[in-house]
Amino acid sequence: MRFVVALLLTIAACKERLPDSQGSSPSCDPTRPKVCVGDSVVQCVDGSIGKTLEQCKAGCRAGTCTDTCAVKGVELVYVVDSGHNLLSFDPQKLPGDPFRMIGTLKCEPSGQPFSMAVASDGIAWVLYNTGRVYRVSILDAHCTKAGDPADGTDTFGMGFATDGTSETLYVAGNNSQELAILDIAQGAPRWRPIATIAADQHRSPELTGTADGKLFGYFPEPVSGGFVQEIERSTGVAIGARLTLGATSGEIEAYAFAHWGGVFYVFTTADHTNTVHAIHRKSGKYEVVLPAHPFEVVGAGVSTCAPELEREPPL
Repeated sequence: MRFVVALLLTIAACKERLPDSQGSSPSCDPTRPKVCVGDSVVQCVDGSIGKTLEQCKAGCRAGTCTDTCAVKGVELVYVVDSGHNLLSFDPQKLPGDPFRMIGTLKCEPSGQPFSMAVASDGIAWVLYNTGRVYRVSILDAHCTKAGDPADGTDTFGMGFATDGTSETLYVAGNNSQELAILDIAQGAPRWRPIATIAADQHRSPELTGTADGKLFGYFPEPVSGGFVQEIERSTGVAIGARLTLGATSGEIEAYAFAHWGGVFYVFTTADHTNTVHAIHRKSGKYEVVLPAHPFEVVGAGVSTCAPELEREPPL
């Protein structure tokens, strides 16, 4: 979920989605009584936009709110790369090609995606290196600006963790290494500090949550590849076993991190090589599952819609 050096069609036809703040057209398909404007369902009256009928929590598609947890594939890992591409990553397709292109983000053409997390409603929260945060649909890569986090750092790693009934977006400051909560419940996201992350680390981590309510960080290290360790959510202290990656070919320039099915998937770019690593949570077994691929992944996240996937697969 991070880029260090510095969600299926973004623009659909009018009959599928009306332009939002990134475009301006008052017309719509007169044969459709309901259409989408951003994440809202609105009336289409004689080819003109009417009143807002419903504000969708998990995205709008073809004039109706979409429950993304019911969409096939929502339980996959989702990633964004330095080329603004949103892709799904299906671990079940390994050792074949696990990536599938969804669309190109047009949230902020002049900025660079920096980090990403995916909520249980299937909405991705994407941070740009400008410090702005966007809500992104994993169905069509449509962006809606959420705002600039107040009182926090410009860039950070991020990951959702659940307590079984609700979920919280945790963030790790890029330079301060501060653990905080990004409050996204109302209005612009607000930074709520917790503590300094203490894991004897050299660099700030990326974060991911698990269905059993744990929060983990991936800490990149020079050449050694770094390690994964649980972070205590109320104190920022690293606890439990330190799970190590194998050595990389050079300094890690981009990295992202997500947990799926009992395995931590770590996406790294080092010495111009994009690699996917896997660490099995229970056994600590490490392996390279994709030694080279074309995407410089800078953000990754996975929904907790399907907690039954949180299991240790057979080795």
